[in-house]
Amino acid sequence: MGNKFIFAVISVFTNGIGIPAFLQGKKKTGLVRLILAFVTFGICGFINGILGILQGIQVMMMSNEEFEEQKYVLDKGIPSAKMLGEAGEYQSSGESAPVSAPRATDETSSETLYIVYIYDCGFDKNAVLQALIELRDCSLEEALEAVNDGVAIQDVPEDVADRAVKMLQAAGANVEKDEAYDYEAFSPENMLGDPNDNSWI
Repeated sequence: MGNKFIFAVISVFTNGIGIPAFLQGKKKTGLVRLILAFVTFGICGFINGILGILQGIQVMMMSNEEFEEQKYVLDKGIPSAKMLGEAGEYQSSGESAPVSAPRATDETSSETLYIVYIYDCGFDKNAVLQALIELRDCSLEEALEAVNDGVAIQDVPEDVADRAVKMLQAAGANVEKDEAYDYEAFSPENMLGDPNDNSWI
């Protein structure tokens, strides 16, 4: 898993029988894809093979740093690892997820925080949803809600937002990063002042 070229080649030629999933530590996913390839007389294997070609191309277009961040999240194939309850080797081995999403605390409240908007999921909504699940550490329902709301992640430091943008774009999503504004400052009460204050009369 340390060499993106090797992983890309393996994805192109063996995704149809689930080998890349085994390399990512997703043993159940790899086994199910292998069984489905035979049970469906090669139909699922053919579909996963096509998805493997797309994944191989995606990997080759990544920088080495991007591949290191996302190598356990890549998951082009049916069924998806998240459907089978597997998130990849980084969880089973105790590593931290490629991108975390810490909320603002008292220590970071003075920093400029950012929000990442998601406009559409591109051609592979499942990959985008899985990326959101990893980013937000949430359920599939919450990831779908985030897509519907158009907000992938919010109130995070800039480096986390930048990594989230890279991760979602790698999954095919159309996203944009912006500063997270203090919406309370624009509330009617703050804009109009205290309705009981008659000092201006």
